[in-house]
Amino acid sequence: MQHLHRSLRRDAHLKHFGRLQYSLFLKGIGLSLEECLVFWRSGFSKITDDQFNKEYRYNVRHVYGDVGGDGNRRGNGYSPFSCQKILMEHPPGPGEAHGCPYRHFSIENLTGLLQQVGIRDSEVLRGVKEDKEKQKFHLACNRFVSRPLIPQDARLTKIVFSIMSTSRRSRKLKMTGRGRPISSRQLFIRMSISSVAIY
Repeated sequence: MQHLHRSLRRDAHLKHFGRLQYSLFLKGIGLSLEECLVFWRSGFSKITDDQFNKEYRYNVRHVYGDVGGDGNRRGNGYSPFSCQKILMEHPPGPGEAHGCPYRHFSIENLTGLLQQVGIRDSEVLRGVKEDKEKQKFHLACNRFVSRPLIPQDARLTKIVFSIMSTSRRSRKLKMTGRGRPISSRQLFIRMSISSVAIY
């Protein structure tokens, strides 16, 4: 998700499959439709409200099941993409930021991305390269996720897991009628979306 987020912040735009993959991630961590629309509107900072409403609003609403065919609305829209789906479907083309970096990036670009997020351990980088060459993309990703944390990204990892677990607990409370659930938007904004950087 980090690459998608950086691309959105840099370009103030993502192409269709990037928006779809990221919207489903946001939905999966508990952002409401309204919160997701606010997120995308603020991300697409170089266009007018009218242009956003005409060209992008419907797609976000469709992902959440707010509009579209009866089957889409009854099923509450789409579910977040699994790793397998991200690996196997819709490979990114020129100018697109979606997909899995471990599968779709060249080894040079992947190494550059890992170094940008603070991975300097040559053992991890070598292992990722070997796994990528053997097309064991899940193993390459696991090397990143399971490595010993360095201080700067330990905080980021805690933020991601805090957002995910708090959003799950909040939904459980809401379903059981006990307590007042925490707004996903409040949690997400409080912990700074620019820090949600672990993929």
